[in-house]
Amino acid sequence: MKSVIFDLDGTLVDSQPLQFLAYKTAFKELNLSLNWDEWVNYWVKLSINAYDWASIKNLNFDVEAIRNRKKDIYEKRIITELKPKPGAIDLVNDLKKHGVKLAIASSSNMESIQLIVDKFFTNNFDVLQSDTVLERRKPHPEVFIVTMNKLRASPSETLIIEDSLGGYKAAIKSGGICVVCPDKTIPTRHHFPKAKKIISSLEDLKAKDVLNLIS
Repeated sequence: MKSVIFDLDGTLVDSQPLQFLAYKTAFKELNLSLNWDEWVNYWVKLSINAYDWASIKNLNFDVEAIRNRKKDIYEKRIITELKPKPGAIDLVNDLKKHGVKLAIASSSNMESIQLIVDKFFTNNFDVLQSDTVLERRKPHPEVFIVTMNKLRASPSETLIIEDSLGGYKAAIKSGGICVVCPDKTIPTRHHFPKAKKIISSLEDLKAKDVLNLIS
């Protein structure tokens, strides 16, 4: 069965700015700072989380409290501000009509994933998977391997659509076929040599293109 696994943040939805503002607000409440360059160069590029950030910056704060506060702020912004990436809804609907199995494999928590799916992609996805409940996170391929197993799909029949360097590395390591649609937060100097295709927008990808890419 041919399958497509989407990353969520920066791929299907334009969430990186809102994720950043949510964490920035949560840190500011503790008199801690987080700037955009730090967000891009560490959180996005290296796929780190709040635990990693505390270690990198040698900061002493309640990580779970920060994560929960960020979650509350971010989920309110999902409802009021979040937008889908151009072409995302049309591509998902087109793939569904062609009988392709669909999944999301994300570094967001399950509650946020479900909230976004309910807002934009109701009843379109067969599997929703967060790597926050797994032992290893992107760029480790575990989230994609677990998702493929749930889809009962082989790597050769699975197209993974990612936006970030860490997600790209995880996709390649999983054995899946990778298409990269770089988010605007990703520095242009990054290269994705093993990607099957690099596109500038999901508007550039149609179901027939996806089916041609999957063996």
